[in-house]
Amino acid sequence: MPRLTARNAYVGKLNDTLLAVNADAPVPIASVSKLITAWVILSAELQLFSFDFGDSSGLSAFNKPSARDPDVPLVMLAQSPWFRNLARKPAVGGKMNVNRFAHDRSVSLLAGKTGFTAAAGYCLAMAEEFAGQVFALVVLNARDREARAQDMNALRQFTRQSLAAGPGEMIGR
Repeated sequence: MPRLTARNAYVGKLNDTLLAVNADAPVPIASVSKLITAWVILSAELQLFSFDFGDSSGLSAFNKPSARDPDVPLVMLAQSPWFRNLARKPAVGGKMNVNRFAHDRSVSLLAGKTGFTAAAGYCLAMAEEFAGQVFALVVLNARDREARAQDMNALRQFTRQSLAAGPGEMIGR
């Protein structure tokens, strides 16, 4: 099990769960909401079972999905070449891309979004390719930027190790 500071985390692909840490508890997710907004614009059927959607900005404390809910939008957005390119840009709309994984060429980032509000803490949702498969990795409510990055690295390492160990579902605490 990875050691995480985040209260909520998820690793999986289209509802095939590798790790779930309080992943079904609805919590604020800050700007990570924008990933779901993007997917809503691109399609109509979502499997967001616990998402209470307040607004598309990600700033509303009423946006309360679970850590598991971004799974489908992340994996689906990762299939869009336009969105993959957007996730890797150093800046968008004159604003710096603060997702440190977007600037790391050793990361197979396909989609991602950071977020922060006082209610949500530091959040990061990413889709990344491991062993030819696309996985969603979600960290919600980390204590600071560094903890968010450390937690994401722990999820990434856990995913690589789980795939190397062989098939099977592993569900966390």
